[in-house]
Amino acid sequence: IMLSSFASKAPYFERALSRAGIPVQNAGEADFFGAVEVSIIISLLRIIDNRRQDIPLIAVLRSPLFAWSGDDLAYVRLCAPGQDFCTALEAAAQAGHQLSRDFLTRLDTFADTARDMAVAPLLRYLYRETGAPGVFAALSDGQARLARLDSLCEAAQAFESGGAKGLY
Repeated sequence: IMLSSFASKAPYFERALSRAGIPVQNAGEADFFGAVEVSIIISLLRIIDNRRQDIPLIAVLRSPLFAWSGDDLAYVRLCAPGQDFCTALEAAAQAGHQLSRDFLTRLDTFADTARDMAVAPLLRYLYRETGAPGVFAALSDGQARLARLDSLCEAAQAFESGGAKGLY
């Protein structure tokens, strides 16, 4: 639905459509990239491109996709104090921490796959491998979350159709 006075009328349309069970995504929302599910997937893309980014790495580990506890993160941090979190994660894996090993194996697989894929198909692959649609659909306002994941794929497709390539 396109509106001439978007900001004042959009909330009424959103409420009415939601009450009718119709998923609503407000394309004018400034917080699309701030939505939890979009932010987590973008963080995942960031660490696939460069895993030595502490904030996106920890965000992905703590997300509903991987659900690491505070105790898991603390254990990893203690494996390499003063180092970046990826170094600590690698040290934890070498010390036998199975959760760290499993995550690094998955991250390696994602990175290997990303080398041969355009971003939109990569997103669909990541959704499938992580179960993201099911995880986010189970949260409150699940249909809107799924719509945002679809929109992220569409944005990636548009990005690449404009000639741009790559995760960065």
